Amino acid sequence: GRFSDVITTFIEFAGDVLLGSVILIIGFMLANLAYAAIVRTNSANVVLARVARLAILGIVLAMGLRAMGIADDIVNLAFGLTLGAVAVAVALAFGLGGREAAGRLASRWADRLCREAEPADAAPAADAAPPAHEPPAAGPQA
Repeated sequence: GRFSDVITTFIEFAGDVLLGSVILIIGFMLANLAYAAIVRTNSANVVLARVARLAILGIVLAMGLRAMGIADDIVNLAFGLTLGAVAVAVALAFGLGGREAAGRLASRWADRLCREAEPADAAPAADAAPPAHEPPAAGPQA
């Protein structure tokens, strides 16, 4: 009857919560392991280690909540928005920060194209007339 349905639902939810909790515990351990490994590699990488730990914790939290069946739509929306925000931030950082480098690269390409084009244009034929901007050579005057 009705009581057995409630018990069944509770047991199913408890199993989901247990699975989500296991995911969270393992994820927290892996995040701390990654943090320690990055710091052990080079102690100057503390910021990178923190970012990696936070990224892993964010993914693990989303996975754990999804496994528990808690607020699936909110978790999906928050995860998607966060990922989109990170993508836009990275694109802006490279776009704005790389503007000067891109300008230098474009300048080098233009210089190279000009140098490659000059030898063909700069070698006048032996019987060619002097360029128009130079006066003709003065010969002996009689």
